[in-house]
Amino acid sequence: MRTLGFTNGMDLQRDDMIFPDKFKIGRTPYVVQYKAKLACGSYGRVWPLAGVMHIELRKPKDMNVTFWHEATHAILHDMNSPLWKDEKFVTAFSTRLAKMVDSAKFKES
Repeated sequence: MRTLGFTNGMDLQRDDMIFPDKFKIGRTPYVVQYKAKLACGSYGRVWPLAGVMHIELRKPKDMNVTFWHEATHAILHDMNSPLWKDEKFVTAFSTRLAKMVDSAKFKES
């Protein structure tokens, strides 16, 4: 479980939502940095060539959607797809992906 410090000074812990610090897409390792506020005015940003993703600290459910949105940009960039810059496509796809991941149920072994 990951503890996230929010701007209101509270720590929010969620057993059902885990946020990564690192991941890999293709050959590119990424580091995820969680920020109180992003200067760009958006909730997330990804730099595929640098392997860096920024996510603004907000409600975990909102951060989850933002993470999958930025990950979709990064995946499409890795695929050399021009869609990686298409916000309308990335939003439509990543919203569905986030809902699918959030609704997934696993059998306990």
